[in-house]
Amino acid sequence: SGNASQQDIAFYFVHWFTDLAGAVPAPLAGCEKFVLGFPLKVLSSFVGSFAIIGKLADFQSETEVCENYLQWRWEAHRPPLGRPPDGYGAIAKMRLVIMAQGNSKLILDAFSRLPENDRRVLSEELARTGCENQRYATDTLMDTRGPAFLVYYCPAFFQKAGMLDPAGAMQVLAELLRVARTMWPLKSTFGGATVTVRIDALKAEPVQACRNPPPGTVWVLEKVTDRSCSVSLSPWPLPSSHAQCRDRCVLNFGNAVNISGANLPMSPLSRTDTLGSSEPGGEFSWLPHCPERPAQTDVDCHSVDSDDLLMGIASSCVQPG
Repeated sequence: SGNASQQDIAFYFVHWFTDLAGAVPAPLAGCEKFVLGFPLKVLSSFVGSFAIIGKLADFQSETEVCENYLQWRWEAHRPPLGRPPDGYGAIAKMRLVIMAQGNSKLILDAFSRLPENDRRVLSEELARTGCENQRYATDTLMDTRGPAFLVYYCPAFFQKAGMLDPAGAMQVLAELLRVARTMWPLKSTFGGATVTVRIDALKAEPVQACRNPPPGTVWVLEKVTDRSCSVSLSPWPLPSSHAQCRDRCVLNFGNAVNISGANLPMSPLSRTDTLGSSEPGGEFSWLPHCPERPAQTDVDCHSVDSDDLLMGIASSCVQPG
């Protein structure tokens, strides 16, 4: 509301910080979460970010505070990464570096070499603020429609899968965002909304396991509520009752999926990279999206994961994933 003092804001975030000690209630002898669960570098960054949050009392918008935080983290990076990026994809680059918590130069190099369609998805979706009529000043995305997506456990996924295969992890994220957008098309009335995409099932998986699920199964994204969806493994072919559901979509993270005899109409992705065939109707084809819902290709903790917390503390309102 603009009426909070700097002291009030500081108290709120100190309370949030200390509340993490209770996230793991046992053993009673001490606070294992900070001692064992947080690398010193991450914990130091967490405490250091408090100075950024105080700017909320200076009547900056949530997005401005978050953008200041992203730039501060980039400038504080060791080894140095140079000047913070600006222009198209700038917010995506800064958020990906924060989520990965390492291998930053490999992350940035892989981002620049992604297929254009995947790079566009990440550049646009990661630059949506989830705050009505707000946009990032350093990015060229002018579209303030929503909802924005918060990919729960995405940092945990990047710190595991992304360490081994940065490009593959980014393509998995791009596919999640692309399919989620088919469920929640962009609307001007949803500019202030955020949808949570839960990837609990993927957070410990390497990219190869995402691309090659166990025989007879596929990864699916299923709408849980009007503002959330989650990833899970499902038998394949899908039961006919599920196949006709508009709120359940098959994910394809790069490898071809045998979908002969499927009940879902084919709606291949419009990308022609080397990950697989883009020809519809064959034995191997790109993902079947939701029935009666066209594929859209125009298209960073809300757990106790360290970088999620850092993004959360950057803005109490914006939840950019």
